Amino acid sequence: VLPGGASSDAPSCFVSPSAPRAWRTAGLLRAFVGVLFLATVPTRAPALTAEEMQGLYESVDDATNTCAANPARLTVRRDPDHLSFDWPRPMTIYDGSTSTGVTYDLLEERDDVLVLRLEGDMRRTDSGAPVIWLLRPDADRNGFCWGRTDWPELHCESAYRRCTDAPPTS
Repeated sequence: VLPGGASSDAPSCFVSPSAPRAWRTAGLLRAFVGVLFLATVPTRAPALTAEEMQGLYESVDDATNTCAANPARLTVRRDPDHLSFDWPRPMTIYDGSTSTGVTYDLLEERDDVLVLRLEGDMRRTDSGAPVIWLLRPDADRNGFCWGRTDWPELHCESAYRRCTDAPPTS
């Protein structure tokens, strides 16, 4: 026990009322600084939901899939959970065929990524597991790029940005 009744294993802000005034003041000051520090720690962005990623997008890399020419519409369906991409005009998809839409099973919504499996995709990773896609939103959540669970964590390709103007109606 320290002078003033404080135990050596007690936090320094818990000082007995009979402790010298300087010790009580120091303990209160430490407690105040601790609370102030916790109040200034930045909070994390809210967890990502598929619904907030819904909308129209254009490809950053492909001039034929812009907002004006052929925007991708991302929509979410629940029960069961799906994410769909639809285009007004056919586009070439992963297997070389053309399509006006693809659907993914929504496997998980994490803080910073949507985990998806493309319906009908028979591809396998090098380890033999099904290909699992990661839709990674930009910091402002107005765009995204694609990753995979078998790629390096920072590998992200086929970037898309949210359309800011209304798409053409014809």
